[in-house]
Amino acid sequence: MLLYAEDVTHKKKLSLILDNSTVDTIKKMGQLDVFTVLREMKKETFAYVDLGHCIHPYEMQIRCYATFQTQFPASILHIETPSLFSLFPRSYDNKRCSMAQTLFESVAHMDPVFMNDIYCGKLYAVVCREMLCRCGLHACNASTSCYRGLCVGKLEGSKVLFRLIDFGCIVTVGISFVRQLPVEFESMMALSIDCKLDGLGVSTDDGKWTDGTINYVKNALRDKLFNAIVKQQYFAESDLGFLLPFMSVVLKSDDDSLEINSNLVEKGFASILIYNSRLVSSE
Repeated sequence: MLLYAEDVTHKKKLSLILDNSTVDTIKKMGQLDVFTVLREMKKETFAYVDLGHCIHPYEMQIRCYATFQTQFPASILHIETPSLFSLFPRSYDNKRCSMAQTLFESVAHMDPVFMNDIYCGKLYAVVCREMLCRCGLHACNASTSCYRGLCVGKLEGSKVLFRLIDFGCIVTVGISFVRQLPVEFESMMALSIDCKLDGLGVSTDDGKWTDGTINYVKNALRDKLFNAIVKQQYFAESDLGFLLPFMSVVLKSDDDSLEINSNLVEKGFASILIYNSRLVSSE
């Protein structure tokens, strides 16, 4: 279960927002030095040195994207609807894979988890290779590694449905590939970013995206390179307390030939949305 910003405590809502003194310092020094400033002002301690090297700069970068509404090259990871899809900054693909390898090394000696010990809404370590996301996107490469998986369903035949929170995709794996997640991995921010297309609303009377619209978006986004322009940021939190970034974005193709937001309106697949005043943004 995810709790959105209006349901989260004040302390939790601010945990990914830069405080005013940090923003002022960054503005004075210039954004070229932004990561140096953040690393000094927001130092954290990790159980694994390699893990801190992978995750800490990424968390700082996500905070910067939200604060300065920055444009960044993105890889589309998973697509449910125009109101819910996952992406990841392309510049951090190698770091993300390094994190997965570090997790694999820490659980390789562990025994599999019994089905009775798996609960929906809990994080586990999922060992796998060469997976295809449920939405048809390629999830990961052929090398065996390990990923943080949020259990979203228990299936027949000793199968479990997981959402890989660092890769954005949803996969089905056998119980023999599930391990308990070491505690030091539990509270880290999810590395994939959940998004919605900014400024768009459903154009149908029943308030649901049609299959035709969803398929159009999947075909438009699949296997293409986009730049994501952050317009607003919201916050979601799992019952376990780890934070999931959620952003409202505009997607433009690398060659500027397509802006998917305006394209959906032009095609009649979406309408221009009047924002709900209850939503909380970083502005």
